[in-house]
Amino acid sequence: VAALGLWQYFFGSLEIRFVDMSLFSDLGGRVYATFENPNMLAEYLALLVPLFLAVSLSSGKAMRRFGSTCGFLLGLACLIFTWSRGAWLGTIVAVLTFLLLLSHRTLSYLLLCALPGAAVLPMLPERIVRRFASIGSGVDSSIRYRRHLWEGVRNMLNDHWLTGVGVGENAFCTVYERYALPGIETAVHSHNVYLQLLCGLGIVGLVVFAVALLLWGRRALEYYRYGELRTPRLVVLGGLCGILALLVMGLFDDIFYNYRIFFLFWTVMGLVVAQLRIGEETSERAYNPVDDERTQGEIVFRFH
Repeated sequence: VAALGLWQYFFGSLEIRFVDMSLFSDLGGRVYATFENPNMLAEYLALLVPLFLAVSLSSGKAMRRFGSTCGFLLGLACLIFTWSRGAWLGTIVAVLTFLLLLSHRTLSYLLLCALPGAAVLPMLPERIVRRFASIGSGVDSSIRYRRHLWEGVRNMLNDHWLTGVGVGENAFCTVYERYALPGIETAVHSHNVYLQLLCGLGIVGLVVFAVALLLWGRRALEYYRYGELRTPRLVVLGGLCGILALLVMGLFDDIFYNYRIFFLFWTVMGLVVAQLRIGEETSERAYNPVDDERTQGEIVFRFH
């Protein structure tokens, strides 16, 4: 998918409807590969890039490490050309969290690289620096649209915060129109996954979602901290940081709007739980190999 996105940027045709041409006319468009929208592709990549990083560091086989490293680098490169600032921010937070948990020396390395990194910043492509620096700007039309949209959603939640308005695009659109600011009446979601959960399921749904994430995250961190096998620990950490990247991006978009991203989000959470269970069982068998011997408890049947 990442390779297809890169091919699309350099050799394909891109639509400019996803770009504020008054500010970023030099971007040339945003890639979306097999997705309908660049932000959806960015969500997909932000979720999987930390997993590729984890596999590249954990694998002992040269070909597997080479393949996962290529996937990691391709994902990062394609993520740039989605021009999704929320995904950039989420991926930076996820990768830094991964490296900080991977080694206690990471913070020292980051401090040592701070000055050289600041010196390199002016050498980065001006388009990337300007795009990233526009986070939070009120000039960009997409950011201004989100602010006005959130104000209308806030007005709606003042009346429906307890139970929400129901799940689905139709329910949201029907109720939101009554509270929308002039000119922002048409919206299919709130561009914020936490506000969207409040709108759909009310405060109870948001609390249940938060508790599920906290319990899952605590178990994943406990296994990474106390697990004995390196590969399962790193894969669990990669999945944890991938989910973290999407949760950061969820501050700026409804990451559950696309059913493929919604499915993949919960799939990664399930795979993390499966991986730590496998790691725990493998550690138990290594600690007590007698349990695997077939000689214990043999029963012999003789037929005459």
